[in-house]
Parts: sequence; structure tokens; C-alpha cells
Amino acid sequence: MNKFLQYVMNGKGIGSVWLLLLALISTVYLSLEARMFMFASVPYVQQVADELLPVSVKDGKIVSPENIIRELTFTGDNPQDTYSFVLDTTQDTLDTTKLTNGVYFSRLYAYVVNDDQIKTTKLSASFDLPKQDYKPFLNSAVKWIVLGVAIVAIVVFFIIYFILAVFYAYCTWLAAKINKVNLAFDTKMRLNSLLLVMMYVLTYILSAVGLNVHILLFFLIMIIAQIMIVKKLPQQ
Repeated sequence: MNKFLQYVMNGKGIGSVWLLLLALISTVYLSLEARMFMFASVPYVQQVADELLPVSVKDGKIVSPENIIRELTFTGDNPQDTYSFVLDTTQDTLDTTKLTNGVYFSRLYAYVVNDDQIKTTKLSASFDLPKQDYKPFLNSAVKWIVLGVAIVAIVVFFIIYFILAVFYAYCTWLAAKINKVNLAFDTKMRLNSLLLVMMYVLTYILSAVGLNVHILLFFLIMIIAQIMIVKKLPQQ
């Protein structure tokens, strides 16, 4: 605890290294979650390909197979978890009011339905999708996608945590006022950088056992921790 307090009062910088460490931890966690989810999805994507392919598109129109309906539905534990993949080349457009969650193809359009949101995209260009084993390609793609997600995520996480540290640094005025001390801005940043690392590690641990820390509770714990630690800080 003494080392913690001494670092807050007499350390150098604003604690950006700790924020970068927190961003790295969050990136690793996100990447592992994304990797497991995408690898688990590969067999389902292959199953969809086996059911709907082959398909030939020429000048933005499905020309093969003609006048056919192919459908594959995945059903979850709840009715709302049902997701359909449908290829309907008997018509140019589909009645979207009758579509449930899923991905649909008519001769000219692709429809993505997610609850009450419907995205319609007109097919374009010409291409062929043969019926084959796509798993090697998908597994390779997952690795590159996860790498790309990690590169972007560590930058995004660091920016988010830096903004949060600045926000909580300004919130430290309450702890300083209650304890009747004056704190330099760098001191506040170092304090809140460390507190953010501790809080997020705690939330990760709690989420692993099924307990979630809501935003308001997170904020209250941060403020209380600020007050308790500022009270113990040695005088400048």
C-alpha cells in the first residue's frame, strides 16, 4: 500500500503505462472471446454453404440455381433465437413483412433481418460460389480477422481508458475537498489510472463468475476509493 501511495504522490508521468497495460489486458480478453466465437461458427457457416450453394450471379442477378427455394434454420433455446438462411430464386423481391430473423436471397436482393431491423442490398457484379469445403479458408480468415481486431482494439481501448482517467481525475476534486488537500493534475491521473486497472480487473473476475458491475456502481466505487486513498496520501 505504501508503494502505491508513494507512486501516486511522487511518481513520474500520468500513469499512461498502466492505461496501456489495461488496454492490452482488455484486447487479449476480447481477442480470445472473438477467436473462440468465430472458430465455433465455422462449422455452421460451412453447413449454410452446403445447403445453399452452388450459386452463380451474373450482372447482379442470380442465374443459377433457377426457380428453387433452399432453406436452413438454426433454432436456439428461445423462439427469438431462431435464425434462417434462405435462397429463393422464384422471385425478384421478397415481402419483408413476413421475414423472421435471418439472411435471405431473392434473384436480385439480399436481406438481413435482425429483430425489427431489415437491411436490403441489391446484388451486383458477376461471381460464382461453388459448393466446396470452405473450412480451411474460414479458419485462416479467422486468424487474420482476430489479428486485425487486436490491432484496432488496443488503440481504441487505450483512448477510452485515457478519457476515463481524465474524467475521474476531474472527479477527484470531491475527494480532495473532503480531505482538505490540494492535488496536482498528474497526481490525480496516476491515482485514477491505477484505480481503473484495479476496477476493470475486478469486473473481469466478477463477470467470470456471473456477476456484473453496472456503470453507476462502477462510478460509486471509484469515487469511494478516491476518497479513501486521498485520505491516506502523504502530504506534498
